[in-house]
Formats: sequence, C-alpha cells, structure tokens
Amino acid sequence: MWAELTYGNDWGRRYVLMGPRHMSKAGTWGVSHERTPVLDKAGDYRFLWPDGHEETIAVQMLPYSDTVGDMGHDYNVSGHEPFIARIEHGMEFLVPVRTLCGKGVKIWCSA
Repeated sequence: MWAELTYGNDWGRRYVLMGPRHMSKAGTWGVSHERTPVLDKAGDYRFLWPDGHEETIAVQMLPYSDTVGDMGHDYNVSGHEPFIARIEHGMEFLVPVRTLCGKGVKIWCSA
C-alpha cells in the first residue's frame, strides 16, 4: 500500500515513518512506541510523486551528528538518515527524505 512519509525527531534522533504517527498507550509519541514502519534501511523503494509519477529510487542511509540542549546541558546525538540522489543538469544532489514529508510524496510499504 502507498503510505505518506512522516518526519519525526525525538531528542535529536531523526527518523522518517512510512505512514502516520500513533500515540502509545502511555500517551507519548516516542518512536520506540510507534506501530508504523520506520524508513531505516538502505535499498530500493518505490516512490509516488504528487503528479502521479511512480519510480524506484535507491535510498542511502548517511550519518549525521547533532547537539541537543536540555536544562543547560548539551548532549551529542548521532545516527543515520535516509537520502535519495537526484540528478539535475548533469550534477548529482543528495536530498534528505525528511524534506519530502508533508508534500504529498508517498512510499510503497508492504507492512
């Protein structure tokens, strides 16, 4: 089935869901409680663009690092984030999948 892409960020942990967020029974949004699949593996995925164009695109997981502040303390956070490569005018650009969230782009999800 086609699923909307949803971006989340829990204390610097970036993730993209293949579908909507669901609140846990405890009333929290934490990703560990999600029932929706997370786009967290590199590979080929089918994307459906808002204009109806469908294509298979290789998703790459690239590292990131960030600093999160809380009550005067800073914490280093790192992980991997999904990107897709696009070629325009003979140049390759890496696009974070999170920038596609909320813009009508869908991904094929078998879960």
